[in-house]
Amino acid sequence: MVKKLYNIFKNKYVIFILIVLVWGFFIDDNGIKTSLVLNGKKKELQEEKLFLQEKITQDSANIEMFKNNLSEYEKYGRENYYMKRQDEDIFIVTKEAE
Repeated sequence: MVKKLYNIFKNKYVIFILIVLVWGFFIDDNGIKTSLVLNGKKKELQEEKLFLQEKITQDSANIEMFKNNLSEYEKYGRENYYMKRQDEDIFIVTKEAE
């Protein structure tokens, strides 16, 4: 068994393949390990891109709605940013933690 393994590792092609694999995984800066890490980051960035594109679509629809209807513009500002007129007071009611 040991002699058989020795003969396999004595083969120049096996030695060459092992050297290439070690080089590709551990030594080379543009190796397989780096490629796998970059592919993971690429996937995360693509998901973020899709999220941001959906957000842009939503915001574009809001802009069009605000251009056509100023009361919606005021309502949006009051609900999301707690804006008020000069003669008004705002009271924010929240639930207490139990």
